Amino acid sequence: IDDLGLDEFLMQGDEYLELDNYGNYALQGSIYLPGYSTDDCIFINGHTMKDGSMFGNLYKQRDHLLGMKVILQDEEEETEFRIVRTYIVSGTDEKAVAALFTGGYKDYLKETWDLEVTGTVLSLMCCEYSLKDGRLFVVAEEW
Repeated sequence: IDDLGLDEFLMQGDEYLELDNYGNYALQGSIYLPGYSTDDCIFINGHTMKDGSMFGNLYKQRDHLLGMKVILQDEEEETEFRIVRTYIVSGTDEKAVAALFTGGYKDYLKETWDLEVTGTVLSLMCCEYSLKDGRLFVVAEEW
């Protein structure tokens, strides 16, 4: 996300909690692609760091993100997304948690947040501290 200076590699596996993109110890860990991502619902987890690293700027700018461009790039292609919604939930919200793990995320977005996403959806997730075990979700749709 150019506007936020967010340009990171994605990790897979449990090492993301303590390692940077190069395998070195890092307090903030790495941005992580969890195993419950699918072809049409991509989830990316990151920490909310007070110094602005990782998803700290995402959290600080959460009220000003609509319309921002997100580029997801792999070895073969680059996919552009636009941010269409942000929301905050508690990690104890059973409906929200179930939506991640049952493949019902798009239905959850429509029913709970009145957001209909037809293409691939990208959700950036990070810690949020106003709720118990809170999570900020930044939802972007393929452009």
